[in-house]
Amino acid sequence: MELLPAHLRAQIPKLLSQEQIDFADKTVYAKYFIPDAGWTWFATEGQEKDGNYVFFGYVISQAGEEWGLFYLRELEEVNEKASELKGVYDMGGLSVELADDFQPTKFKNAIAEFRLDQESRCSSNTK
Repeated sequence: MELLPAHLRAQIPKLLSQEQIDFADKTVYAKYFIPDAGWTWFATEGQEKDGNYVFFGYVISQAGEEWGLFYLRELEEVNEKASELKGVYDMGGLSVELADDFQPTKFKNAIAEFRLDQESRCSSNTK
């Protein structure tokens, strides 16, 4: 699966274009995630820089949550490594996916939906 299709690349605004907008009101254009590893990236801005596509957005990992830069090449490398190891280990759920049903929305809406989804997953796992 292509992580940054042409239509999405054309839609995401350049870095710093939403700088004057409060974090809660920034528009998120793409959501990336690793299904079984607790990683999610919400991309609000991006552009090609030094041969790599650089995103700005909100990152959720097992280590915490923060706003910052992340790189398309890093996401692709996760998938390359998962593909290399697929024959050796069961790597199901450990590759980066683009949420292809994601629609641009304000960050406050995207994070609220994410939290609700996490809560419902947790409650269904405890039953």
